[in-house]
Amino acid sequence: MRYVNRKGQEEAPFALLLAAIMLAMVIPLAMHLLTKFQQSRCRQRIENNMAKMAREMELAATLGGGQRRIQINLAAQSCPGLEVGNFSIKSRSESKCLKVCNDPNCKLLVAEAAGEEGSVVLPPRCIRIPVNVEFRTDCGLIPGDVGLAEGVVLRDVGSEITPGTHTLLVRKEGYKVRMCEVVGETR
Repeated sequence: MRYVNRKGQEEAPFALLLAAIMLAMVIPLAMHLLTKFQQSRCRQRIENNMAKMAREMELAATLGGGQRRIQINLAAQSCPGLEVGNFSIKSRSESKCLKVCNDPNCKLLVAEAAGEEGSVVLPPRCIRIPVNVEFRTDCGLIPGDVGLAEGVVLRDVGSEITPGTHTLLVRKEGYKVRMCEVVGETR
């Protein structure tokens, strides 16, 4: 049997080799893009949760009195290439508050994060609290006195909040706002 045109058979191995080379170049690029997308999505989740926490704290500080229970997830789970250290609530200078928040009196919720290329900057979140309100992260509350069930344990938030899921109790008494972490309920 004679082949009229053998050129197609001669080009088949070359086309297969070319396809294999192109596939070897495309797969790492696709994996890199997927990792960047996951990092971006995770970062956005953390930033949204920081914004939620700041908003809830502002609401508690502007209430006439009472308390708010905040469920917040500041976990950095499944964040490829991004490791979030602690979150902290910092008092800043008037000029820094004006620059970041357009408000001379603020507190900032700041995240310490590190990535593959070094330090990663997550934008701080403004906590706008009226100038006459004192914000405290030392708890000083007794569960029974704030209407919580017996057996609920409260602890100081302190200056740093570790990554993870937290239940925070924010209570306003006069011109003081206190923030506690609800550690657990014993039954």
